[in-house]
Amino acid sequence: MTYLARKITRAKWARKDGLDGTAIPADAVTADLRTSSNNLSLWKCSAVDDDELKMIALALASGAERIDKIELVLLEENSLVTNGIAVTPTEGRTPIESLQNEHVDAVGLDYTKLGTIAEQVENSLRQKQYKRFTEKSVRKILTAALEDGRLELEDLADGVRAKINCS
Repeated sequence: MTYLARKITRAKWARKDGLDGTAIPADAVTADLRTSSNNLSLWKCSAVDDDELKMIALALASGAERIDKIELVLLEENSLVTNGIAVTPTEGRTPIESLQNEHVDAVGLDYTKLGTIAEQVENSLRQKQYKRFTEKSVRKILTAALEDGRLELEDLADGVRAKINCS
């Protein structure tokens, strides 16, 4: 089974006062499922294991402006496609070339399709198909990639580089 991972903030998906038990908070959708040109960025992984999820965390962290915690939710690609959501390979924004091809976009999204993705996120969270990396573990993942030569310090944004140098 192929999964697609998306960085989210899990706390935004928690039930809020004033919403019924089945409602998906609008703040979660507008913050975590922000699209660009009606496309949504996702990362492929073939298994729900720490090694593959660390690679996704590395791809995200190495292309970020600062080091922060990373929470990934895993969506079943088949489920998205079955619900009419097209997924197209696109180059991922990461300096690690071997990970750039692990990126896809959900394309041609509209209000209904984005709602379907939100429902899939909610379902995955209920099924505990997510992984949280603390800021400290993200720093360790980046440091390991620097040490084994997959990543160069100058490829990182200044804010990330500063955090790595002071750790």
